[in-house]
Amino acid sequence: MHKIIVAGAGHGGLTAAVTLAKKGWDVTVFEASAREAMGHDWHDTMMPAAFDFCGIARPKLFTPYVKARHTTPAKTVVLKTDPAPVKNVAYIDRRDLIRYLLSVAEESGVKLCFETEALSPLCENGRVTGLRLHNKDKTWDEPADLVIDAAGMDSPVRRNLPESLGILKEIPAEQTYFVWRGYFNAVPGGRRPEHSYNICFFHTGAPGLDWLIDRPPYADILVGGIGGGDLDEAAVEAAVADFRADYSFVGTELLRGGGGIKKIPLRRTLGLFVADGYAAVGDSAAMTEPMSGSGVTLSMKAGKILAETLLSGGGDPFSAGNLWRYQYDYQKTLGENYLKDDLIKGMLQMLTPDDMDYLFQNRVLTAKEMLKDKAPVDLDYIKGKAAIFGRPALLGSLTRTAKRLAKKSAVCAAMPRVYDPNAVKAWAHRYEAL
Repeated sequence: MHKIIVAGAGHGGLTAAVTLAKKGWDVTVFEASAREAMGHDWHDTMMPAAFDFCGIARPKLFTPYVKARHTTPAKTVVLKTDPAPVKNVAYIDRRDLIRYLLSVAEESGVKLCFETEALSPLCENGRVTGLRLHNKDKTWDEPADLVIDAAGMDSPVRRNLPESLGILKEIPAEQTYFVWRGYFNAVPGGRRPEHSYNICFFHTGAPGLDWLIDRPPYADILVGGIGGGDLDEAAVEAAVADFRADYSFVGTELLRGGGGIKKIPLRRTLGLFVADGYAAVGDSAAMTEPMSGSGVTLSMKAGKILAETLLSGGGDPFSAGNLWRYQYDYQKTLGENYLKDDLIKGMLQMLTPDDMDYLFQNRVLTAKEMLKDKAPVDLDYIKGKAAIFGRPALLGSLTRTAKRLAKKSAVCAAMPRVYDPNAVKAWAHRYEAL
């Protein structure tokens, strides 16, 4: 019987585990956290149809999601949007979601081991052969036919792979979203925002993106910045105080969330995330939407694609050659859809508050571009409108971004369909260098 071990109880790893266990494979998930501590203490967006894709019954955990309204740094322009709920996207409590997936995994025959940390991969002759694990009682080596890495963006498995495999070990700070999120009590009779979901760029002058969501009985506040920068406790307090000054319904009692600053990969998917005996999924492979950091839907779908690849593989199903089909299929069906978003995100990182105000005030950026939920950004449309207003520095930035997109698209189109180790590593190097 094939033996699979999953490092971390991430959404994608659990989805792959469920599919394989249902087919009789021996699957064990090792998770560093205690079971009761699993899941971020916040809500997130996802597509409920992801459960249909993965062959898992939809849980009754969803609440309606509405698109955000965006505010300029100077608070002079607000991009208004339809307050009606979005049909294909919904909110879900991350703790409820992970509890549900864990219960489905157990019912499917997956073995779950909590408070057990993956220290590093076991490797022999360039092949991953298992994990070195640790719990409070012992450290031991666990062999396996395949290690599925779902241990997050700072995965100790990926970070300790041999250099010869060519897989990126560290996700740079400038490709990382640093976030703090807390849910405060809502004060009865206090001033509330006109729209329930409100995003502010360069809030309190700091680079990044903050939001306030009026989510009874909470005032849901996120403070975030790309690259870390000055995002510390003082910056969080300043952002919360500014929201409270504008909207007096924001109370002072933190009801849930908090717990320090978290990290999310905010970039295109890694150029290479498979090797002999190894496959990464979810945040371990940077499977998030580059403009939002949302990754539940992509991770779950990736887990299903990985499992189906393994089940259909002939010869050695755990070879890099077979697992490359998983990466190829994921990139072509999901990952490449967000190339424009990755470039737009990089361009926005270079803007000043004054630049952002200009783009909003002159309607170069409107609801058409900023409020297209779960869809790529229309770069050519923005570039054409920027030319009308003729701000040279911004137009130059947009022009360079368009050229980079053309180059990036050409590199993606050249992704090897058939696995050859030298060709794949060379392609991944070009992809990461873009």
